Amino acid sequence: YFDANTHGELMSRFTNDVDTVQEALNNSFALLLQSFFTLTGTLAMLVVLSAQLSLIVVAFLVVMGLTIRYLYVFALVFQKIQSAFAARCFNGFDRRLPLRYRLNVIGNAAGSLFVRALDQGERTYAAMCCRGYSAHSAVFYAAKPLHAAEWVFLLFGTGYLVVFPLLVYWMF
Repeated sequence: YFDANTHGELMSRFTNDVDTVQEALNNSFALLLQSFFTLTGTLAMLVVLSAQLSLIVVAFLVVMGLTIRYLYVFALVFQKIQSAFAARCFNGFDRRLPLRYRLNVIGNAAGSLFVRALDQGERTYAAMCCRGYSAHSAVFYAAKPLHAAEWVFLLFGTGYLVVFPLLVYWMF
């Protein structure tokens, strides 16, 4: 190895790698700290506005976290399928292969992905049943009227989601 690579090349690579790792750690720590304070401040403001609305938001965040986790799992499965395609030298865009064959292989891969998704859903359902969840598990909150601050938050949020895209659309 040392016969093929010069001392200066190795030192340069080592120095650049150490600098890159150090910069990534510094940036990631600052970003992690900023994200933590943003999340904490947002949750604190939600609790100040309405405890029930903050519970709904937290429940939604949990559902979104689970969704992102399962999308990540399926992305890993898709990467495995792509690596299997690469190992078999299959390219879906290769025009030398017949279109019917390419569509058949890609359809089989998509079908296996759906079957894996079904299996994952069944395993998740079985795990939830083992932990006591059922169709009759429910949390009941008595209905209460919205206060003025909640109406303001709701109107500004809706206005932001509706008006801002329209303004951007009209400006460009």
